[in-house]
Amino acid sequence: MKTSLLEQELIDVVSALDGFDDRVFSVYNMDELEEKASISGFPIVAIGFERAVPSPGNQGVTAEGRTKTGSDDRMLVNKRFTIVVGVDYNWNGEGESGSRAVATDLLDDIRRALLGYVGVNKGRPWRFVGEGPTDTALASVIFYAQTWETTTLITGGNA
Repeated sequence: MKTSLLEQELIDVVSALDGFDDRVFSVYNMDELEEKASISGFPIVAIGFERAVPSPGNQGVTAEGRTKTGSDDRMLVNKRFTIVVGVDYNWNGEGESGSRAVATDLLDDIRRALLGYVGVNKGRPWRFVGEGPTDTALASVIFYAQTWETTTLITGGNA
């Protein structure tokens, strides 16, 4: 399963939610997200590939995380993605600005849309890994990151 297909699936699902309009992007890092945020406005969502690691579900794996089956190498791999939601935070010092509540509501919407969602990965659902605030150099902006993963089967040639 190509990583780019999984990332596009996340973009498509999140883009369909209310509140994001045309502000859902694929990014490489937070610097790229901050640049896009300064141009496009808020709320903004960025989705990026984080890593791939051998799945704990592999049985009989080698130290490299591979298992030999006949002439094919096969391995279950967890592919992890980060979804970052950014909102403008104009706290006036006298109480809640509402931005934090907007951000957490948007996170709730994403979680409801993706939890257990099965799409291009043929029967393997998206799993929620966690979420929390993330640092930014932008003034008056809050970023929260969610982490999602799904398990893919990778089949190689003779090794």
